[in-house]
Amino acid sequence: MRFIEINPQRDNPLTLIVDEDITLPSEDEQHAVNLSLITPRHEELAYGRCSIYREPEGRDYLMISAIYVEGNENNPTIKKPNPHVGLGQLLVYAAMKFGHEQNVQTTLLSPLPGSEGFYIKMGFYPKVTGNPNRMVNAGDLPRSHKGKLNPKWLTQFAKSSFLHQDFRGPIWAGSTSLVYLQLKENILKSWTVA
Repeated sequence: MRFIEINPQRDNPLTLIVDEDITLPSEDEQHAVNLSLITPRHEELAYGRCSIYREPEGRDYLMISAIYVEGNENNPTIKKPNPHVGLGQLLVYAAMKFGHEQNVQTTLLSPLPGSEGFYIKMGFYPKVTGNPNRMVNAGDLPRSHKGKLNPKWLTQFAKSSFLHQDFRGPIWAGSTSLVYLQLKENILKSWTVA
């Protein structure tokens, strides 16, 4: 796969080649691939790794274990912006494409502190841990004053619970197909994919 910049900020558009190195999986992995974004001059600007694992129930999931963009930081500033804006997104797209082609439904990752917003924009959310839904021991949900469940509260609470530090787990999850399609749409605004 090749990415060609549509609106370059320099004289020549940036062209990046995705190098996929499919490796022999470990005992726990079903498939594993090392990904690199390389310029035509053989400069490696970004790299990462993803693997497919099988859960005890028999379902597969994609684990993105590393995303690194040369020179970028998780907390850029105006005085020191990241030199390679958007390359992390291209690398995650390549990983999601791999998972999508393998028919994997869920993708997991553990973001570094400061990179949470990067993954939220793509559609990843922390997996909620603990007991955030205020159920009483008997398993009854709280009801409004007329004894009815508040459906808006029920559907919104699981997604918003990750904002509370006590319920936020270290593992984040996203739907492989949804994140893949969202990234594809975003990437095609700035890059030609060949």
